[in-house]
Amino acid sequence: MTKEQFLAERVEQQKPKCVMCHGSGTVDHNAFGDTNIKIACSQCADFEFRLDLFCRGFFNPKYVMPRYWDAVYLNRLQPSEKSKLEPKSGLTGLERQARLINKIVSNPDQGFALFGPPQIGKTMWTVGLYAKVLYKELMSADMKPGYRVPVRRLASKVLLDQHQAFAMRGNFDDDAVLEPDVTREGIIRCYENGSKYRLFLEEIDKVKETEARRATMFEILDALHGCMGQFVMTSNLTPEVFAAQMGGDFMHRIKSTAEVIDLF
Repeated sequence: MTKEQFLAERVEQQKPKCVMCHGSGTVDHNAFGDTNIKIACSQCADFEFRLDLFCRGFFNPKYVMPRYWDAVYLNRLQPSEKSKLEPKSGLTGLERQARLINKIVSNPDQGFALFGPPQIGKTMWTVGLYAKVLYKELMSADMKPGYRVPVRRLASKVLLDQHQAFAMRGNFDDDAVLEPDVTREGIIRCYENGSKYRLFLEEIDKVKETEARRATMFEILDALHGCMGQFVMTSNLTPEVFAAQMGGDFMHRIKSTAEVIDLF
């Protein structure tokens, strides 16, 4: 190495680096909680700006942000010793985790229905996928005031409670009840505008089922299937028990919209 190359390298090392990407040019740290960021590469600064607008409801009023918004959270997922995933078919729990993580990382636009016992990592994996697709969507957004992010992650109970309140608003003359976050019409509208709707549902098996609620859920799932959207869900039930509880037609629609993965 020449003296000039050595000095140039030292100067480069001493340059202040983006506190978000640490000089890599891409976001690889969950650093968005720091509001006093002074140095950031153009890509990170642009993402932070868009994320800030998203958090404040610019793109979608009344939407709640997830715990994680790290753009490459999914790519950094590793099998966890804390997971209670049991060995199966000659594979250890860690090996089963690694296979599943690799499948999700390799197919970020695909739908997944994860069935498995509690505390094996289902939420961690789906949150990682959610963070990745949210980042991709925000970075490609046209930023127009009428734009709405076609990516949703919420608990099934919240979704169904919204629909129930909206359906009953006439009984109480309550004009303040807003349209639910996820609707069949919204999914179709998104498809007609050339976007892929992405729905991440948690705790789908913890909802007290009624015929009306089941019909609402099936209508949304059917719209996602017809509009080639992405559906990601988790359940603590086995696929067989879930099908018996929700109905064979509901399970069939899930299978045609997402890849069913049995982690029992």
